[in-house]
Amino acid sequence: TTINNKTLAAKNSRLLLITLHSVEEIKYKMSCFCGLFLFAGIVLGAIWAAVMYEERTGTDVPFLPNATNGYVNDANNAIMDWGERFKKGLIDQWNQTGVGEVPTATWSNNGHGLQLEVLNALTSDWDPYFTQAMYNWAYGVSPTSLVLTLTNTTADPSCTSVDGVLKVCNSDYGETGWKGINECSINGLNQIVASVAKMNEFYLSSAGDGEKLYTMCHECGHGWGLGHQDENFYNLDLGTCMDYVLDPDNNQKPNARDFEILNQTYGYVSGRRERDRGLHLRWKGKPHTKKTESPQFISFTDSANRHRWRLLEKNPGMEIHGLDLGDGNRMMTRVMLAEH
Repeated sequence: TTINNKTLAAKNSRLLLITLHSVEEIKYKMSCFCGLFLFAGIVLGAIWAAVMYEERTGTDVPFLPNATNGYVNDANNAIMDWGERFKKGLIDQWNQTGVGEVPTATWSNNGHGLQLEVLNALTSDWDPYFTQAMYNWAYGVSPTSLVLTLTNTTADPSCTSVDGVLKVCNSDYGETGWKGINECSINGLNQIVASVAKMNEFYLSSAGDGEKLYTMCHECGHGWGLGHQDENFYNLDLGTCMDYVLDPDNNQKPNARDFEILNQTYGYVSGRRERDRGLHLRWKGKPHTKKTESPQFISFTDSANRHRWRLLEKNPGMEIHGLDLGDGNRMMTRVMLAEH
């Protein structure tokens, strides 16, 4: 009995030592985890502070290298993206067909229609789609809100902007993720100063006629200042190129709502010019050479400045990006993605 009691006591002592060792090990691990959590909290707090600084000021964080500011910008874009998705989910759970966006920036005009020069800097194989799209916009309704002067010029893959003009270009811009893009420089009066529309042949060279005409009509519609009528691919088509659709063949030109928004924005062309439909769409020989003081035009496709852009909105198939140029001037880019 004495031996058994001694054995039991020894076992209990070893068990106690093991238990004490386990408790100490748990404490050590917990202290390590607490340290890691504290470190992670400090890192996340620093990232959040940097993101908020960029969001509130519109500028990069001082003293951080460009590469680091690029990561901060990516984090900012991701936060805004999920925030926008959450907001849209609360407002419109099913993302049903909309009624069209009223432009937030417009070309300078006198309230009697928009008179605008459109510079054709496309290669000749794109001319049929350009001409048809311009015809659809200029003659889609009467009375009209658009008087377009079309000017042919040398194909310009870089699509260098020209003040007072919508310039339309095409090229193989590579695997950028977008097949069509529209960029506008906007001054402090919220007026569009210059606009370019680019067709990316990396994705569109093998596309059908319907998709090419749809993309041309869509990006030029942004050139007038129009937004989207709808951004849901899976609901009812609206019969307009300003709708995001699975079948572009049924949505190759503007509809009545597009022209209604143009009228609300620019007014109707009145008087003799309204009766003379030939002046709604006219060709001009010489390229535009207007020289005026205007905001700097910085393209979204310029990789050297990409980190300065802010993601304003993102949905399947589209993105909107903005760039603050200072003094109330800004750039706005609408991107039609190749996949949705």
